[in-house]
Amino acid sequence: MPTARGYVRVSTEEQAVNGVSIDAQKEILQAYAVVKGYTDFKIYTDEGFSGKNLNRPDVQRLLEECRSGKVEAVIVWRLDRLSRSLRDTLETIEDIFMPAGVSLISVTENIDTSTPAGRLMLNILASFAQNEREAIAERVRMAKNSMAKDCKHLGGYVPFGYKVNQDGYYEIDEKTAPIVREIFRMYNARMGYTAILRYLHDQGVKSPQGNDFKKNSLNYILRNEKYTGTYIHNRLAPQSVSGKRSAFTFKDNPYSTYNRPTHFTPIWYPDGSYTPYTWLLDCWTPAGMLSLNLTDSLRISGDLWEDWHIAPTN
Repeated sequence: MPTARGYVRVSTEEQAVNGVSIDAQKEILQAYAVVKGYTDFKIYTDEGFSGKNLNRPDVQRLLEECRSGKVEAVIVWRLDRLSRSLRDTLETIEDIFMPAGVSLISVTENIDTSTPAGRLMLNILASFAQNEREAIAERVRMAKNSMAKDCKHLGGYVPFGYKVNQDGYYEIDEKTAPIVREIFRMYNARMGYTAILRYLHDQGVKSPQGNDFKKNSLNYILRNEKYTGTYIHNRLAPQSVSGKRSAFTFKDNPYSTYNRPTHFTPIWYPDGSYTPYTWLLDCWTPAGMLSLNLTDSLRISGDLWEDWHIAPTN
């Protein structure tokens, strides 16, 4: 008895509305199976899943049945219903379908991998599908970068004490902001996490997710630059000096015996007055080696020191 399996997918509700729906795909596949004489035919469905990879429940069930060697063909409405990834599609055909004698058939694209012409068309169309996905990802990245330049909320949880207005910008939420101010006041008064958490629990304060505050959520608030008015996007990307990111870097020093810039990791302190103690060795000048210690008071007000330069003065 000729055996085939169909597979249908839509990634989001919007695609289901604006594109070809699950039901419409099923009707097309059912009609094709009848015309081709596949008497043993059923359809696997993944609704609400992206096609960027094969991590979908029903497509995995489909592949498992194909491995059994009992399926002659897999029928899809379009190739991208199975996967938008060229690599995933080709690996599925070469590693699963071909060893098990399974043909992949795309109804609307006239592809049948049991024929040389069908395999050639598969490679061409799969390349277009991959290119389309990469183009969409690039547009999304550019849109997020544009929103980040305007300091707009990019999605996800809004930090406790803030809200997002209808234009997408952060605003202080006066309902919860007093709690954030009290957290920082208690911390600056050298009260520990245990005492602060006990206070929040006694006041019945819940985290943005509706749970009791824990050490991690409290630490997130106390270490989050957003509470200083600093907007962070793509933290791992290197930034220019004006971007105030990454490690501090000394300017090139023509008198350096190492002939290269010196890097050091920034150590973060809250605003206040400090007395650093620094010992400098092997700092060569035109007059010879300099060895000295520096002890001076300074006041930190802001988020970074930047662009330090060590060199003798004229």
